[in-house]
Amino acid sequence: MRGKRVNFFAARGDMSEIFADEELKFIPCGWHESSDIPIYSSFSEIPSVDINPTGSHLTVNFTVTNLVAPIKIVGQTFRDGSTGYEAKPEDNEAPALRFSPSGFTPDGKCLVHGVIDVLDGNEAAEKLFHKLRGNINKKFKNVNGWRIGANAEKYIGKVRFVTISSASPQIYDLKLDVAQLDERAAGKKVRG
Repeated sequence: MRGKRVNFFAARGDMSEIFADEELKFIPCGWHESSDIPIYSSFSEIPSVDINPTGSHLTVNFTVTNLVAPIKIVGQTFRDGSTGYEAKPEDNEAPALRFSPSGFTPDGKCLVHGVIDVLDGNEAAEKLFHKLRGNINKKFKNVNGWRIGANAEKYIGKVRFVTISSASPQIYDLKLDVAQLDERAAGKKVRG
């Protein structure tokens, strides 16, 4: 899926900039116990969006689509007799991107990376993805393919920048100090 995914480290303010000036809705992914699934009509409405309760990437996900896209609630009965409900865009032509927020672990010791990628390869999804990726490319620094927001940058050296899971060995973390980040942003080759 080359070119259809962008990985980033961001605090709430950084993520807000990604979606600024976009009319989008955010639908929590996964199965829910009730058909009363919260649909957020802006990024700012999502509670605790910058908290990652599990410490692993891709555990909190939203489907991002146009604000006007109709949403359908689908129910399914599982083998154990329980029923789960899922919300998704009703129109197959509506864009559908996955947004997994970057977030701090509850203890505040780690910042887990976030992702935006294409769920459905339709033209609308491709167009929205390129727009959001463009926002990230303009506002975030690029370090070996990882984008780092200005607010997240303030946490370099203070918290772990987790690329997999807070339970993973720290060797897998993104390691960088502020001076290296500034040199990389200026286009200089830096070891690290």
